[in-house]
Amino acid sequence: MTVSTTNPAAQSQVASSRRRRSPLRLVLTPVLDLFSSVRFGIVLLVLLFLYMAVGSAGLVYPVAPNIFSAESWVHEQVRQRPLLEMTEFEWFHWWPFDVLVALIATTLIVTTLRRIRLSVINLGVWMIHTGIVVLIVGSLIYFATKVEGDTPISRRMLTISLLDEDGAPVGTPLRLNPFAGNEGVLAGEDGELVQVSVLGTDPEWELLSGDDAGTRAFSVNLMVDGFEKRFIRQVIAGYPEFTEDLVQTDDPQQPVQRSVKVNGTRLIEPGLLVALEYAPQDEFYLSEALSKNWALYLREKGTQTWIERPVAAARPLDPRNVGVPLYNDKIADPSSVFVTGAQPRPASQPLSVVVDPVSPEDPLPDTPIRIDSYLRYAQLSSRIAPGGPTAPLNPVMDVTLSSDQGDRETLQFRAFDPERSSVEDGVIAFRFVRDEAEFESLLESSLLTVEIPELGIRETRTLDSLGDGRTWELADGDYRISIGGVQEDLVLTEGTVSVVFADITTPNGIFRRWVFDNPVLTRDVDPDNPMPGPQDERFIEEGIQLTYTPGRGAARLLFVAGPDPDRLRVVANLGAEGQRVEDLPIAQPVTIRQGISLVVNRYIPRALEQTAPLIVPPSQREREMGNLFSWVRALVPGSSPTWLQFQKYPFKGPEDLLGRYRSLYTPTTILAQDASGTPRQVEVVFSRRRMKLPEPIALETFELDTHIGGFSGATASIRDYRSILRFLSDGEWSAPVPVSVNKPAENGGLWYFQAQWDPPIEASINGGLRSSGLGYTVLGVGNRNGVFIQLLGCAIAVAGMIYAFYVKPMIKRRRREKMIASHAAREATT
Repeated sequence: MTVSTTNPAAQSQVASSRRRRSPLRLVLTPVLDLFSSVRFGIVLLVLLFLYMAVGSAGLVYPVAPNIFSAESWVHEQVRQRPLLEMTEFEWFHWWPFDVLVALIATTLIVTTLRRIRLSVINLGVWMIHTGIVVLIVGSLIYFATKVEGDTPISRRMLTISLLDEDGAPVGTPLRLNPFAGNEGVLAGEDGELVQVSVLGTDPEWELLSGDDAGTRAFSVNLMVDGFEKRFIRQVIAGYPEFTEDLVQTDDPQQPVQRSVKVNGTRLIEPGLLVALEYAPQDEFYLSEALSKNWALYLREKGTQTWIERPVAAARPLDPRNVGVPLYNDKIADPSSVFVTGAQPRPASQPLSVVVDPVSPEDPLPDTPIRIDSYLRYAQLSSRIAPGGPTAPLNPVMDVTLSSDQGDRETLQFRAFDPERSSVEDGVIAFRFVRDEAEFESLLESSLLTVEIPELGIRETRTLDSLGDGRTWELADGDYRISIGGVQEDLVLTEGTVSVVFADITTPNGIFRRWVFDNPVLTRDVDPDNPMPGPQDERFIEEGIQLTYTPGRGAARLLFVAGPDPDRLRVVANLGAEGQRVEDLPIAQPVTIRQGISLVVNRYIPRALEQTAPLIVPPSQREREMGNLFSWVRALVPGSSPTWLQFQKYPFKGPEDLLGRYRSLYTPTTILAQDASGTPRQVEVVFSRRRMKLPEPIALETFELDTHIGGFSGATASIRDYRSILRFLSDGEWSAPVPVSVNKPAENGGLWYFQAQWDPPIEASINGGLRSSGLGYTVLGVGNRNGVFIQLLGCAIAVAGMIYAFYVKPMIKRRRREKMIASHAAREATT
């Protein structure tokens, strides 16, 4: 039915209705038109694409006119600029991104409702749009609640106790992570000390007896020292009945044998109880790559429990510097850091981050800590600077040696540092003399005097005169002295000494004597018992006496400062040219031998050593290091400003360290004042925030799947890493749960996946002790809130695409065929 437009009453009714609806229409219609506009949707998609491209890939732009040269282009991550300071995760969770995604979702909803009629034909489009909206909702939930981090878990923990006669533990048990080099001390009832150190582990120790013969288990060898005899104790995880001791023997074919074969008992000291237990982990540390999760950890020196203080992080577009950044240096005092010669000294850009205590157990409960500087990538370095006229003597020199063939070498010497006063086993050395008499003694060769009073023999010879073999025969060859080595400037508790190692042959046999320039320290050494005996048993044969006078020692090129601190001389003893003594000028070449010259680049008689972080140039930084070389400078009342290096994990102590992290554990001790002004020694660590795990986790075992040939040291030889875990629930351990790189496991709302592992470590980089690896694992930990909503959205969208591209054409074809058949039927009837 149509309303006549000529009817005045009807026209009045329609106009009145329009006036009543016009305010709402005036507001809604333009908005709905905008959100159902195709152009507006395209604009939003383009903006979203640009936002994502800039956040993920960054920008590449030219900085020089020659755009065809690679050096003319620069790649920059915009989100890492000082005013933004955002990780990729933070960039895709920032409000502009959320607004863009919300606008796109609104546009989809409005456009679908206004422009696409719900029908069987359009059902596919509705499903696609619905799936995208559901996916957006799931993604917003995911990013809004995302938590991710990692946690290290040792394969086992050593628990070591001393037992009294009644079998009760004495004192506090010692707990050690079973990693080669970890050590600790136990105190017995009478105060005697027992030192225990981890010699090594074997993750694939094969059992040779018992019901489980052939099974491979985790084995640990401990060196035990402090009882009547030193011995090695072997413990095997899961098999305490196989614990046994190993002893040293005189048999060169089997220098170490099982105690049961030598003594008839498995254990030499039953009062030493050693157990391998699970090492449950109940915390994980938030990832600094996901978002800035800085924290300081404090504890009273001598305690083991770290107390966390969260540190405010830098926020985007906030120039107040009240948060610690991630990518850009902020330095309050540029003189507190070092830079390389090619780098400009940074300008002063201080932070003002106050870190307040949040726990009543904090060792400084009423004392805030302020952070005023942050370094993204720096390494601790030492430099020498001139001291004032009142500074103590500390002669330091830099010298460059060069030859006519173009060879050059620059050396630095420190006269009062025995480890830095010489090179090449003392061939080139630097000394300081207090008077001219001491200088004259340095012009002489090293002297060795031998006395055999019974035979009336007393002879003195220079070490240089002994020739290359350094052998000296006396009494028609009945006595022979062979010089095995010379050690100058050896640092002992008694001071700095020099020593000659002499092998002495007498009619009674051969022995070694350490001949010190201080005769009180001279002693003989028995090869079968190298430990020094009592002072009155120093000599195997007292009838032969040796005295050593160092002179210039082994030095062929000797730099001498003093007695006037500003005077510098060189004593050259270079072959046939004889000895030369010459004053050395600064920065002027001096020929010391044909074809060889030297230049003293710098000489500082009163040098001061300054230690500070050295900012590493960006081109020399290793990206895979993450934040391992980041630093903050902390200001604590009562203490000078202190630089703190980032620690990936705040371990309890050296005995708790794992593998590669041994060299990275450096807690800083500061003398601070609490609110009452009382000085207290507090240890501080700069690390990441931590969270509790739903249930403690233990590592049962670690499995490594390799390609044919086994692990070659390269990652490419590994097929998969797999941690076998157990979860502690209601006081009981769960069944083993495997976790690998692409097969995570869920527990208590958190997912666990393989992140790192414990590779074998050579002895050369682990203090002489090799590690077989597979002793710990590092698990990635994170939640997945919203993932199932995302999957649901993807499933709905994919179903809609299938419907739109396969079902819809079938429906339309059938309808068309039906219409054609109906039309043909009507024509046939007519």
